Amino acid sequence: IWHGLMHKEGMRQLKISFTDKDDHVQCIIEDNGIGRKAAREMKITSGQDKKHTSKGIEVSLERLKAMQKSGGATGSLEIIDMTDADGVARDTRVEIKLKIMLKVLLIDDEQRATDALRLMIVKTIPEIDEVIVCNDSRLAAEKIHQHQPGLVFLDIQMPHMNGFEVLEKIPNKNFKIIFTTAYNEYAIQAIRYSAFDY
Repeated sequence: IWHGLMHKEGMRQLKISFTDKDDHVQCIIEDNGIGRKAAREMKITSGQDKKHTSKGIEVSLERLKAMQKSGGATGSLEIIDMTDADGVARDTRVEIKLKIMLKVLLIDDEQRATDALRLMIVKTIPEIDEVIVCNDSRLAAEKIHQHQPGLVFLDIQMPHMNGFEVLEKIPNKNFKIIFTTAYNEYAIQAIRYSAFDY
């Protein structure tokens, strides 16, 4: 995109937008430049093609592959050469799609409960990339800080520290909370903690 805009005379525009679509984030980058074909021709004419090799798209594709290898998150990158009504190259549009993968933390002192919930999540929710388990409430705040989950399933009645006390130890709650408890008398208190579900 930069090369197409660099040679454009007059007003240059670059538009970047992000959209949350179901299971992925879409980034669209558009310019009003001269287009890749014209930019490539200018580069050849000026002799710049022998002095400089563009790496931008290549690096982006390598990053997408690395993300897929490390976390299993899939992504795609598509370059669209826009043309006017006469078929003359003009703007360039790049569409990048990144799959949203969710990390979940289960906090419950009963291992049977976390094992059952973990199995249920893995079997039914493919968007969940990683399920971390913590069976000791004293370690829960540390686990949240360490793993940065998007969703926390939190038991309320636990030895050493209850679920609400765990939340008090976390100043920035950048995750949704689902309370998992057999006791319905905590529902009002759970609402005060902006529970996503109970």
